[in-house]
Amino acid sequence: MVQSAKKIMIDFSIILIISLFLATFITIKPENMKLPIQVKNPDYIRFDLTPHDPIKILEDADFYEDYDFPGMGSESDPYIIENYSIDLTDIESNYGFPVYGIEIRNTTKHFVIRNCHIINATWAIYTQDIGFNTSIIESNTCVGVVYYNNGIRCSSGVVVGNTIIGNDAGTGISCRDGVVKGNRIENCNTGIISRNFVLIEENNVSDNRVGIRVYEANSTIKQNMIINNGIGLSLRYSINTTILNNTLDSNYQSMESWSYLDDSAVIRENVFKNSEYRSYFSACNSTTFENNEFIHDELRFSYCFHLLFKNNQLLYSNIKFQTCFNNSIKNNQLVFGGVEISENSLEDYLNYTLDNNFINGKELGFFLNQSYINLDGDEFGQLILINCTNGSIRNIEISDTLNCLYLKYCDNFLIENNNFKNSWNGIYSEGSDNLEFISNTLDNCSCGLAFNFKNFRLNYRVSSLILKDNSFIRCGFKCSPFYTYSIGVINETGYRIILEEIPIIVENNKVNGKKLGYYTNLNNYKIKREKHGQIILVNCNEVTILNQDLSYTTTGIDVMNSSFINIEKCTSSYNSEYGIFFDYNSNNVSIINNECNYNGQFNNEISRAFPFGYAGIFLYHSSGFLIKDNQCNENKNGIVVAISYFGKIIHNLVMENLDYGICIFGSCNFAYENTIIDNSGPYSPWIPSTEGSQAFSIGYNNTWYNNDTLRGNFWSDWDGTGAYLVGGLGDLGDLDLYPLSEPTWNIYGRNKLYALFSLVVVLPLGALVYNIVMKKKLIV
Repeated sequence: MVQSAKKIMIDFSIILIISLFLATFITIKPENMKLPIQVKNPDYIRFDLTPHDPIKILEDADFYEDYDFPGMGSESDPYIIENYSIDLTDIESNYGFPVYGIEIRNTTKHFVIRNCHIINATWAIYTQDIGFNTSIIESNTCVGVVYYNNGIRCSSGVVVGNTIIGNDAGTGISCRDGVVKGNRIENCNTGIISRNFVLIEENNVSDNRVGIRVYEANSTIKQNMIINNGIGLSLRYSINTTILNNTLDSNYQSMESWSYLDDSAVIRENVFKNSEYRSYFSACNSTTFENNEFIHDELRFSYCFHLLFKNNQLLYSNIKFQTCFNNSIKNNQLVFGGVEISENSLEDYLNYTLDNNFINGKELGFFLNQSYINLDGDEFGQLILINCTNGSIRNIEISDTLNCLYLKYCDNFLIENNNFKNSWNGIYSEGSDNLEFISNTLDNCSCGLAFNFKNFRLNYRVSSLILKDNSFIRCGFKCSPFYTYSIGVINETGYRIILEEIPIIVENNKVNGKKLGYYTNLNNYKIKREKHGQIILVNCNEVTILNQDLSYTTTGIDVMNSSFINIEKCTSSYNSEYGIFFDYNSNNVSIINNECNYNGQFNNEISRAFPFGYAGIFLYHSSGFLIKDNQCNENKNGIVVAISYFGKIIHNLVMENLDYGICIFGSCNFAYENTIIDNSGPYSPWIPSTEGSQAFSIGYNNTWYNNDTLRGNFWSDWDGTGAYLVGGLGDLGDLDLYPLSEPTWNIYGRNKLYALFSLVVVLPLGALVYNIVMKKKLIV
């Protein structure tokens, strides 16, 4: 009996050991497993070439006197430089002067550089002051272009079939007056630079900060594959550029064009797709966009004159125009996208021509300077009304576009019983007056209904805005700003701004089935018992918001010009913009023990290069604030305080936000005892050094630790020694002098399920292994 008990104990011990051994593998989360790095031999390494020292030719005679290259230097019998391996890895640059692989200057002879392999040069192949079209540079490999120089620099000639693999610096190919064709360029600062009269054709340009950049004039760019670059195609000071039949795929920004010399470009039959940030065109004159495809690729135009945009196909893509003149938008087809025109004056709208454009198979309705419009039906895929008066919009259903209904400078309209859904803005109204929004359904929009008064008309005062019996589903209401900043008068001192509260009547509106709480001039009040779907405070004082769930709307809690506001134990998550937002002169506020997760994370409208994006908690122009004990996880940004002072950010959990965990723009603020884990840091092809920064700080006397306890913050990427550098522009970041070695939040409690999994699954698995291995039995 004793022996049997011993055997049972031994068996159990062995099973337990096996189970624990297995558990160490099964319960490790995949993202925490570190796999060995595999280094592969790249296919561009060559072992069949003749090793050679750097080649330097400074006049015609050097071809035959110094090197005795075959050929006569004529067009029919050029000098041939081929099949050499030039390794410059161990050659140092003296006093910053470049190291050349093959350098040819001041010659008139024809020559060919072919099938050479050049490693770690500052200039792999360099030509200057050579005869017009006297060179052919073909089938060479340039690996590890260093510093900010070139793989191949050709002052004139043909560059064809080469491979350039950089090290994130320098330019792959730079050419003037020539042909760049069939090359492969990867991992450079700029893939190809064109200077003048260059044909760039059939190249594969990928994984560079800039794919192709055009300066000066008369370049043709066609049939190139431009993939996975920071900026795919960039035009600078260029004239008469033709961009034809290229594919731009998965670049951070497909295309940019700017300068007052960007003239007469033709952009035709290209495919632009899958960019994270919009393509931007500024000061492009007499440019034609025709027969292009845009897929998940937004376009924005500003200061563009005499632009023609016609016969283009857009899928999940928008077109936006601002401060443009005399542009034509014709015969375009948009699916799951829309058109926006945002000008600063009525006169600017008179210069647009919109004709025969369709949104989701329905006509784009564009109405300008019309009165007594009564729209009722299902014929429009999008509605834009500019300076229209005395009308109604009823019983219309529009979905899957940019702004279902856009009103600018419109007065005396009834908007009733419409259904607008699956769009950026269900209704967007700017500079309009005496509008009634009655019994509309706004469903699944970034913002259901937005009023904007920034560009209101001179000498005009708002008289009435009514919002009644509307239903907001997975979206909300936004009024920005709550003052008519731009109403005013012109007098002898110029333009004078008048701040006046806008008279808005908000009654019986629902957000996700709960009350839309729109409160003005509220004092000494507690919002606790009645459940709200969204709360907006204007000119309020001493208001407390407790135990509210304000999720799945535009901004959960939106506060302006209010003081002594206390927000506690609220959940404000999954909102399209902000969890909690304080705007303009909201002082002495406390935000304590709230959950603000998953806010603004799908919003790319603001560049990730600039940390003013949407956030879990965002304070603007505030002072004397306390942000404490909140969870701000997986938002676009965790916590942002902008132009804000004398505040404290204490003991918050900010984890896995797309951009920054904590971002401070202001002075005399404190941030300490926060747990800051795995925030991505915004990627920008313009400021690549910002990638990976978990926090950002600009201002005077911001302190990232407690002066009394000498405790800072927990940073998941701190190496365990010294201070932690908080990111900033250039060298303007701050230091956390006392980073913490342990989190201030119990984040490990999330792994209890893994322990339970081990108990339920791994122990029986251990018993099975024991029976098979130790007893030599097969259990079926």
